[in-house]
Amino acid sequence: MLLPPFTLLDQAGQPRAFPSGRHALLIFWWHECPTCQLSLPVLAAVCGAYGADLDLWVVAQDAPADRAALEAAGFACPVLDDAALETAWRYGIDAVPTVILAGPAGEEHLRFVGFARADWEGLFGRLQAVTGAAPPPIDWGAFPAWRPGCGPRHFLPGAYERLEAAHGPFVPPPGGNAR
Repeated sequence: MLLPPFTLLDQAGQPRAFPSGRHALLIFWWHECPTCQLSLPVLAAVCGAYGADLDLWVVAQDAPADRAALEAAGFACPVLDDAALETAWRYGIDAVPTVILAGPAGEEHLRFVGFARADWEGLFGRLQAVTGAAPPPIDWGAFPAWRPGCGPRHFLPGAYERLEAAHGPFVPPPGGNAR
């Protein structure tokens, strides 16, 4: 399935367009979510290991606060401003964090929601195949085997109605978000 194209500004005010002709790892994220907070060390490690070889972007629902939390954890890849919540709505994001691996033309290869060690370990294998870079060292014992995601900002009262009026009903992707 081809994902919808988007252009969002990064923390330097530069536009980032998807798809870009490179593989992309898109992470829909919100600092208010404890599971997103749990993922911070893994995100920082993934950015360090793979950020130069593919588009590795956090799609932030509250850009200034999200950016501050990510940078404090050592995440140095682009953080894109989706404070309008339109990209998350169009992607059918029904929980954060949601991680999507996409091919160069924008074709979705993998999607998972929340935090599961098995999902991340599987993703590392895919990223190693795409980039040739070894997986980052992670102390998996420091993480729970699984933790569910949280509701995204676009499900808050007012935001949901505004987005539904502008873009039509919310539609999760075929097969759901965790696949």
